[in-house]
Amino acid sequence: MLAAVALIFSLYLSDVYVRRARAELGHSPQAQLAAARTAAALDPWSVDPHYLEASALESMGERPAALAQLERARRMEPTSFVPLGLIGDFQARGRHFAAARVYYRRALALDPLDTGLAQLAQTGGRPSSS
Repeated sequence: MLAAVALIFSLYLSDVYVRRARAELGHSPQAQLAAARTAAALDPWSVDPHYLEASALESMGERPAALAQLERARRMEPTSFVPLGLIGDFQARGRHFAAARVYYRRALALDPLDTGLAQLAQTGGRPSSS
């Protein structure tokens, strides 16, 4: 019973740190990163801390480390379109539109009714020239 209580408390604390990391979006990437890492340590099965770590790392200019976090999330949820779409967004922000298109197409294959993904799969996230 004590183990169950400890697990529940750990998951609760992880959620607290995820919310703290989200609150730091756009303010302090270092604080966001620290909170996300704590959340990941408390709940190693959740992908949300990895998304938040990636965001903080990218904001800090650490693109390879950010991509590694997104890839870790993708491996944790291989049947979800979300990490693939986020990697596509990441590639598009880096102006790697061909790579972004590959990830968007893979995401679209998992969620074929998503019209936004369908458009991104064609454009690779490249801004329109209008």
